[in-house]
Amino acid sequence: EPLVAVLRAGQGAPEQEATCMAVAALGILANSADDGRKVAIVEAGALEPLVAVLSAGQSQPEREITANAAGALGDLAFGDEGRKDSIVEASALEPLVAVLRAGSCDSEATAKAAAALASLAVGDGGHMRAAAIVQAGALEPLVALLRAGRPEQEVTADA
Repeated sequence: EPLVAVLRAGQGAPEQEATCMAVAALGILANSADDGRKVAIVEAGALEPLVAVLSAGQSQPEREITANAAGALGDLAFGDEGRKDSIVEASALEPLVAVLRAGSCDSEATAKAAAALASLAVGDGGHMRAAAIVQAGALEPLVALLRAGRPEQEVTADA
């Protein structure tokens, strides 16, 4: 909860050092096999502030904070259908797609945004989320990633 409070206090401003550090810390915590940590992050209210940071930084995909926010959302999406739905409901799709559009094919943020979308598209409710992802405009930039030929992104975009 203190990390989420820092994000809320910064109101998604990616230029604030405290915001950058809070997003990085949440990303590290979310990148865990411990589902309890992921549940705690979501229950603490981190989704909306992470989406706000991603939205604020979507035109600057080369920034580390943009990659960290996309990565945290992707890690939180991994596995649990309820969390995936919560991420979609937090309006994360459009900022993730915007990062895909703005980033270069070798950008870490682009790779993490693609991975987050892939995580959201699979699973029991994946067909509904996949339709929402396509509706958000992800198809064109994902195809562009495939055409660019970066191997690790090809696998992600294929998923």
